[in-house]
Amino acid sequence: MKKILKIAKDVRKKCEDFAMSSESCHFDFHNQPSLDCMCAVASFALYTALKHKNITSKVVYGMFDKTGCHCWVEYRNWIIDITATQFDNVKRPVYVTKKTNKLYEKEQVFRGYNRKFFNKWDTQKPSRKTSYHILRMAG
Repeated sequence: MKKILKIAKDVRKKCEDFAMSSESCHFDFHNQPSLDCMCAVASFALYTALKHKNITSKVVYGMFDKTGCHCWVEYRNWIIDITATQFDNVKRPVYVTKKTNKLYEKEQVFRGYNRKFFNKWDTQKPSRKTSYHILRMAG
């Protein structure tokens, strides 16, 4: 789990850098240091980073604390959420909790980039291109 936390922290930092850059000006999360509205993009970036380290995970779409649509990554029995800071009750940049946490309500699971998933989002549409760009950022 240490390796996954290190990767998650690195991806979170790269997502913060991207959100604050001029390159993100066409996304809802532009200039949002808490990564509001970046959950799908950030989750797919984390999924991609883990995949490159041969760590099998999945992106999950659902609800957080009944507040609306949200995405996170699941690995084994764990939820790894690098954008939970957009919610008032989460302060840790990388929020790790058991999959049984009642704040998370799973609706759909994705094991890779999926067009059906992308239709759920407007200006937050994740893509391989965006994920790779984020992961190549210095940080």
